[in-house]
Order: sequence, then C-alpha cells, then structure tokens
Amino acid sequence: MKTFYKFLVGFLIIGFLVFLFFWLTIGSIFSSVDMCGNTIIETKFSPNQNNKIVLFHRSCGATTGFSTQVSILEKDNDLENENSAILIIDKDSLDIKWINDDEVSIEINKNSEVFKKQNHFNGIKINYKEY
Repeated sequence: MKTFYKFLVGFLIIGFLVFLFFWLTIGSIFSSVDMCGNTIIETKFSPNQNNKIVLFHRSCGATTGFSTQVSILEKDNDLENENSAILIIDKDSLDIKWINDDEVSIEINKNSEVFKKQNHFNGIKINYKEY
C-alpha cells in the first residue's frame, strides 16, 4: 500500500510540473502577441530631410476604436508598434506640415478630444492650430 501512495504522490507531482510548464509556455507566447497596430496615413520630411513627421491611425483590436496620432522620427527610423506619439486625438482630421527644420505646424479640428499633446520634441517646436 505504501508503494501505491508513493506512486500516486510522484504521479501528481510530475503531472503538476508538466501542467505548470505548459501553462507558463503558452502564457508567454500569447502575452508577447501585440494586438495593436499602426496604419500610416501621411509622412512628410523636414526641409533638410533629416527628420520626418508621421500621421497614422493606431488601433488595438476589434473591440476598441482607433486613435489618430503624430510622431516625429529621424529620417531613417521606422514607425515602431509602440506609443511614441507627440499627439494623440480621437478624430482623424489633421493637417501636418513643416515650417522649417526645427518647427512643425499641426492643425486640429476643434471638436477633437486630445489625449496627448507635446509642444517640443528633440529640439523641434510644435505649433498647434485649431480650425
């Protein structure tokens, strides 16, 4: 009878460890899947071609809406699938343009809800106008 209990305890311990291994493996696989994605709408380069301003929509799945975002990047950098925006709004009506190498202008619909709005980024001044 003692042999049976030892076998049963050993079987349960091994079963628990196998279950734990698969649980952690599957959890790490699915937790690394990013549901968010960016759709680039427009890209404009600075007059000296060293930087670019990118207008894009960001969506994080079917149960959430999209937001309209703007990022400033160095010319050779790609838009990453992360939140690095200088402007985030709920509507999609924006106009972006470079004034000079160190200044951009962004026109925003006055009815837009603004979630994030930076006035400077890496030495570049950002001017906002409402229409």
